[in-house]
Amino acid sequence: PTVDFGFVSPTIQINGISTPKEANSTNGTYISEASFTPKLPGNQKVCLQTLNKNRVNGDEVCFQVDVKP
Repeated sequence: PTVDFGFVSPTIQINGISTPKEANSTNGTYISEASFTPKLPGNQKVCLQTLNKNRVNGDEVCFQVDVKP
């Protein structure tokens, strides 16, 4: 599986995402790290999607990010 950005507020700059496989995982557990930078203060939205090898969306989770000046 892969994790990628879904909807992201226009005032958020995407820096990247990484999903290294856990070395000791026996059940296919993955940890992903998403990096982004807000350009302006305010309430922003960042969504992440899980995708299969054909890039078909499995799930999506969205976060409200309150950026303070």
